[in-house]
Amino acid sequence: MMRKFIIAGFGDTGESAARIILKHFSEVYVIDRKFKFLREEVVVSPEREVKLSDIVQKTDGMFLVKGDVLEEKIWKSLSLNSNDTVIIALPEDRDVIFCTLIIKNMYPDVTVIARANSTYSLGKIYRAGADYVAPLSSISAQTLAMSLLKGVEIGKDVKLSYSGINIEKFTVTENSKIRGISIGELDIRKKTGCTIITVLDEDDKPVGFTVSTTLREGMNLLVAGKKEDILKFEKLI
Repeated sequence: MMRKFIIAGFGDTGESAARIILKHFSEVYVIDRKFKFLREEVVVSPEREVKLSDIVQKTDGMFLVKGDVLEEKIWKSLSLNSNDTVIIALPEDRDVIFCTLIIKNMYPDVTVIARANSTYSLGKIYRAGADYVAPLSSISAQTLAMSLLKGVEIGKDVKLSYSGINIEKFTVTENSKIRGISIGELDIRKKTGCTIITVLDEDDKPVGFTVSTTLREGMNLLVAGKKEDILKFEKLI
């Protein structure tokens, strides 16, 4: 099933994220209540029906959706699943927190990446359920990571860095301490401060993962975190 990316908020960050992701994926939806369209459409996804209750228009390859991301009805209409990713790029952290709560309450397995406009809000947004939270200055690292999520030219020694956020790839080996442990049991965010962005099989193809996914020999993990947190993760595995 085709993966959908949903961008909540169409400011500079939201637009940049959408255009980067569009280089690799065809289903990118951007939601903003400020959109104004001359005509209305009902959009049907190539892979599945998307029942959007609000005004929609396709522009430059992306679906623009007029709607309020702080209302449940817009998220119900998108019918998300565990393969989908939401990037929240709203200008107010209180709205980021509320939006995260709505999404995670409806779709617990959907990956949510949120922008924190203030570093003081990082903990609150994580507690709301976001899978990864990046300060405004480092959100580009996450859009870069998104371009890798389908195994697009992921080398064996991936090491990326942007504004203090490192993204590295690790392989579960026969002797790895984490082999045979579920992602939930591992709880790497609490132990190291890192976040698993995606899980790939031996052929670098993405694996739909949840907290119950057991890490097997040969799996590859794309992990994001500060340099010191990455070092903690290396010791953990």
